[in-house]
Amino acid sequence: MTFGTERIDTAHIEKAIAQLEQSLRASGYDLDEMGSIAQGAREHVEELIANDPSVSESELIAFINGFSDPEIAASPQPPANEHGLTGMFALASALVGIAIMIAAFLSADPDLGGALMLLGTLLGGGLACVLGFLSRRSQTGKIAIAMGAALWLCLFVFLAVP
Repeated sequence: MTFGTERIDTAHIEKAIAQLEQSLRASGYDLDEMGSIAQGAREHVEELIANDPSVSESELIAFINGFSDPEIAASPQPPANEHGLTGMFALASALVGIAIMIAAFLSADPDLGGALMLLGTLLGGGLACVLGFLSRRSQTGKIAIAMGAALWLCLFVFLAVP
């Protein structure tokens, strides 16, 4: 990495970037995110030097250290193939909604059927969509979102058919 000025020691800058990468790794970032953030820090340091040649090395190191601020740290998320607890609740809510919706179609009383359909959609579909969105990185969360959306679609089709 060249900075175009000799008063800035690139070894100290590289050491600060290496410490940034270690901090990001400890915060839970994966390798791609960590590399992108470190590359962004390098590019910003180069821009700072190009725009203000009088910038000190300590200011640049402080700027690099600012990239590891916990405010921008990654939140731990389960991998896409794991089943999170929130995703399981979302999936259970969708299954309850589907059971209520089936009971609505099997009901002989049209008023009870309509009430059950609304209950199944609001309770099952709504809760499944909200909880599924909260666990959208897990497989069960994605399935629950799809099932909740299908429940809402059933309600809209039922209301649209005369």
